[in-house]
Order: sequence, then structure tokens, then C-alpha cells
Amino acid sequence: MGTVILVFDLGTDTAAMALVADGEVRFLAEPGTGLLNWSSAICLDEDEVVVGTAAENRRQSRPVGYRAEIKRDLGRGPVRLGDRDVEPLDLVVAVLRQARTVASRDAGVPVDHVLLTVPASYGPGDPRWDLMIAAGEAAGFTVVELITEPVAAALAPVAGPAFPPGSLILVYDLGGGTFDTALVRAGQEGPLRTGSVDGCAGRDLDAAIFADLAGQLGVAATGQTPLDLLRRTQLADLVRLLKHDLTDRSRATFVFAGTGETVTYERERLEAHAAPLLKATVDCCRRVLADAGVEPGQLHGVVLAGGVTRMPLVGAYVGEALGVPVQSARDPQFAVAAGAGRYAAGLSDRLVTGELAGAGAKPVRWNVPGGTGTLLAWTVTNGESYRAGQVLGRVRTHEGGVWGLAAPADGVVLERHADPGDLVHSGDWLVTSGRSGSPSAASQFTYRLLGTYSVAGAKCAGLLPDGRLVAAAIEDHELRVVTPESGEVLIGGRSVGEASEIQLDPQVTTLFLADGERYGGDYDLTAIDLTSIPGSSRGSVRLRGVKAWSVLDADHVIVLENPVLTRNWSVTGPSVIRLRDGTTVGSPDLPMDLEFGSGARIVASKDELWLLRPDRGDMPTKGPAMWRNPYVKPLAATSDRAFFLAYAEEWVVVFRMTDTQDYTSIGRLGHSAGVITSAYFSPDDRQLVIAGGNEVTHWEIEWPT
Repeated sequence: MGTVILVFDLGTDTAAMALVADGEVRFLAEPGTGLLNWSSAICLDEDEVVVGTAAENRRQSRPVGYRAEIKRDLGRGPVRLGDRDVEPLDLVVAVLRQARTVASRDAGVPVDHVLLTVPASYGPGDPRWDLMIAAGEAAGFTVVELITEPVAAALAPVAGPAFPPGSLILVYDLGGGTFDTALVRAGQEGPLRTGSVDGCAGRDLDAAIFADLAGQLGVAATGQTPLDLLRRTQLADLVRLLKHDLTDRSRATFVFAGTGETVTYERERLEAHAAPLLKATVDCCRRVLADAGVEPGQLHGVVLAGGVTRMPLVGAYVGEALGVPVQSARDPQFAVAAGAGRYAAGLSDRLVTGELAGAGAKPVRWNVPGGTGTLLAWTVTNGESYRAGQVLGRVRTHEGGVWGLAAPADGVVLERHADPGDLVHSGDWLVTSGRSGSPSAASQFTYRLLGTYSVAGAKCAGLLPDGRLVAAAIEDHELRVVTPESGEVLIGGRSVGEASEIQLDPQVTTLFLADGERYGGDYDLTAIDLTSIPGSSRGSVRLRGVKAWSVLDADHVIVLENPVLTRNWSVTGPSVIRLRDGTTVGSPDLPMDLEFGSGARIVASKDELWLLRPDRGDMPTKGPAMWRNPYVKPLAATSDRAFFLAYAEEWVVVFRMTDTQDYTSIGRLGHSAGVITSAYFSPDDRQLVIAGGNEVTHWEIEWPT
């Protein structure tokens, strides 16, 4: 089963619910009654909030704790239930929480996505719009969408032939608590114009009939005695019975339970009360048409929705007043819920694909439908890889719809630049994306970005023996060693020369600082112990005319002289120097034109590449020469030299050694800053730390066997 969505149409007196899954819409019946129209009433029974039919059953025994118009109460402040004041939001939450429980039980899975219908008057900026969203979230839904009632009703099936695509239609939605209208085009999403008017819905007609009968039956309009409350409740029930019966009859007769008196009411009397209310609704329709620049004669028809439109007077009045054919929804009372169900069935396709810009670390931006929206949630974390088309987050537009933010290409999340609840706009830079491994690479090895840290001037970084992440940086001629996760400064305030360089040994116990003039002058290479902060010296050596250098271990460096500067024309390759006594211990069989990777585990000439291995003595042993791809630069190798990294066009390319002493690419990683100066593995090769471009990235890697 795909995503299950609950459609919930909260009316003034009743509610309707439907489950949408795999494109199918199924209405849910209230368990207590088996009816599709659920009671939306609330009753406070001692300390328990009772919802629905259970509340209706307590209506006469607990009239002071009963409330049936909670939707109308939103945004108006606390209401009195029994002996306490209760926020209307909490009452709506109670109704929605019960709805979620019933829906989840019926679906067999937790239902976390809800589509709520709201009156057209609940526009963006109206506090009731935000309150409905808050109620859905408080009830346990993680995704809350809104759709206005007339827009939903426009999607409901109509009695008779359907309107052709593109037809201009006016939706006339007269319910128990609100009147809404919307100008729409058949087959197109979203309204052209909407409108609403207060004080002319079914509940207002009930109030007019109630006032008409209250004097006749001796019911006090304002008394607060238990008997007064009971009589008003009984009269309200009688009014609803009369109104519904007069839908099909010209005269209705019932017995008033409060006194046993027989009451007869004629349709003409009801229509006299309804006429001024209907006039107000038609005036609202005319304003909507005028705002859109549409004459009534341009309409293909009017669609009637809402339970009150079942009264014969409504269709006749509207059709005559506007001079337009009137067509009723197939089931006016459930038109809003049915249309919302159709809308929800298409929500799985509501994606907006991001746009990439730049190279290396890339901003990802989305064009939010309508221009603005609220970020609801991220579905990926920093460091998580994703595939093209995958939903990275969700945003609710100002029109109430929830859209998925789809990835434009494969990548990895380096940083998210907005938090859930933030207002976002089309074109905002919401995500920084790095390059991830290709699909074929992902099937061979896996990786996860553990963190991205901003470290100004970062040149190298790795993991100390105690597991802490450490980064060394040079900025404004000052050396700093920090822990990026906490920001703690381990070494600071040490002045260095303009041409200074720093490297770590492969075990990340020692920081090597090359200070002085790089070309032609003295060049001091000092080893700083990182296991005894603030860092004592482990030794130093003075060199001249250094062309390139790299660290082999905590006591050895490999140095390549520039014979032009040293005038030593007998130099044919690099030398290995033991730092504790400054002794040159030998020269490995390597050429002059070398590039060193971090820790000198990998070196490369213009045409060839070698992996260096530690020997029992002071000299490293080189592996067989391999062809070098001229577009990659050596970066690092694992301790067993089974895998190595190279830097190519802002990618960290991962290579695997083969049985034939050759290598093959198995994937790629993307460093956020795009510029890479070092890469160091943890002792078990399961973690990798990359530095460069003022940033440090920390990765976890699972190697293929």
C-alpha cells in the first residue's frame, strides 16, 4: 500500500471522512452509528472530552458541557464548557485525534497525512488557517494540507453530464456553518476567484426558525437554568427536523418534546426566512464574478454543493437570480469530501524538481508553486546520499497544498539552509549538494557523510587516537589546531611565515609545520606532538631548496629537492629524512617529478603512479608502477593499499586495486568546498576526513570485500 491520506471535512454540525490509498477514495462510516456523516460535537463529561455520537448522547444530560459549533469558534477565544474555559483549538484537536485513530485502525497502518477542508474565508494570513494546520499537527499528523471547500466541491461528481474541460463554472457551496463560492475552470487546478459571506448559512436559517418558534412554545432565549438549557436543546432538534422534512414536503408536523405541543410549519414560512439569506449569497457570487471580469452569461453553469442546497428553493433562487443553468453535485452533503478525495488521490504526483547551479558544491533551489510556502520537514539529513527524483523535503504553499521537493540529480546533502517552519520563496538556496557516487558505485561500496564543518584556512584534518576530529589551519599568518565539532582551540597564537605549509602523519599523532622561505632560503620543518596539547616539539630539521615534501610517519618525511636552487645536480630522486636526528636514511627508487598524496602512501609522476608501503627499516617500499590518468591527482590510500583516492575535477574518485596490479574506479565522493588539500583515513580505514576550501568533511565508509 502506498501513502494513505485521510480526507477530513469538518462541518459545523457534522464531519465527513475518506481514506485515499493507491488512487482509490473510500468513505469511512462512524463506528457508533454506521453513518457517513459523523457528528462533530464535543461534550465535556466531568474530566473527559467526548467526541461525536458519544457527545450527542450526552447532549440532554450534560447541556452545559455540550458544544456543536467548534469550527465557528476558532479564533474567537476560549469557550465555556461546564465549569471551565476551553480553547476551540483543543476541541478541534480532539475531533481530529479521534479521526486519526479510526482511520489508522481501518487502514491497518498509522495515517500521518491529512487533507483538511476549510472555508474560503480562511485565506492565508487568516489566523484560522494557521489554527487548522496547528490542530492537525497536534493531533499527530506529520503532513497537514488544506484545501478550500468550494475548490474541493468543484472536483466532486455532478448529477447529470459532466462539464467539458475548460468550462467556466461557479461553485455555490451553502453548508451548515458557512457559505463559500469559487470561480473555476473544469479540469484545471486552483480557483480563479473565491468569496465567502458570514451569517447566511444553514445554522443562520435554523436561528431564524428557532426565534420564530421560541415565543410560540415558551422557550426562554437567554435563561441559564438546567431546564432552560434543555428546552433550547429540544427546540434546536425540532428546528432541524422541520427544515429537513420541508425539503420534500410543503408542510411538516412534529411534537415538541419539551411541552408535548404539536407544531406545524409550512414551506412558505421557511422560505420567507431563507430569502434574505439567499440574496446575500447571490450578492457574494456577483462580486466574485465582477472581480474576475466575468459576466454571468459567460458561465457554463453553477454547481450546488452543501447540505442546505437540497432545499428546492436554493437551486430555483440561484438559477433565476443569475440567469444560469444550475446543476447539483451528485451528493451535495458530501460534495466537499468527495472532491477533496479526488484531489488527494493525485497528491503523489505533486513534486517540484530543484535546480542546480555552479560546480562542485552546488546550491539547490526550487520554484515553489505560488511563490512562497512554509517548509514542513526534511526527509534527508546532512550527509545523506540521494537519487535524482527523490523527495528531499516538503513545503506547504500559501494555497494549502503540500509539495515534495524533488532532487534534480544524484548527490549528497552537505548542508540544509532552512528549518521546518521557515517561510521559503521560489529561488531560495535551501540545500547545498555535493557530488555522490554513481549508481554503479553505490552497489559496490557505501558511504555516509557524518558532518561538514567550516574551518577558516583549513589545510589538513584527521582523527586523533582518542577519536576526536581535529583540523589544522593557517589564517592571517597564524597556526591554529581546533576540534571542529566543539570549536575548542587546541593550539593557537603561533605565528608562521607567509609560505608555511602543514601536514599530518598518517596516524594523526603529529603535525608537521614547514616554516620559512619555500624557495631559496632556509626551510624549517618541525614536528609538533598532538598527543600532548598544547603540543611539544618532537624534533626539527633545516632544509634548503625544497620542491615537494610529505610525511611518512611521526618520525620520517620524504623530501624532494630542487637542484636548481641547491645546485646539487647529483640529485635523482627524493630522500627520506629521520626527524629526531636529521639523518638522511636513503633514497627510494622514485623519479624527480613527483606529487605526493597525504601520508605519502601514494605518489605519482607525470605518467606513472605508485603505492608506497612501510618497510621494516626507515625506507618505504614502492609497489609496481601503474599508468597514471593525467586528469587525477594523488590524494590518499588505505593502510592496506587496497584502495586509494585521487582528486579530479572537484571529485574525490575512489579506486580499487585489482589482482593484476591495476586499478579501477568504484565510486566518487564530493567535498563541499570543491577544493581539496588533504585526506586522512582512520586507523581502521572506516572513516575519512577531507580538508580544503575552508571546510572539513567527515565520512564513514564501508569497503567492498
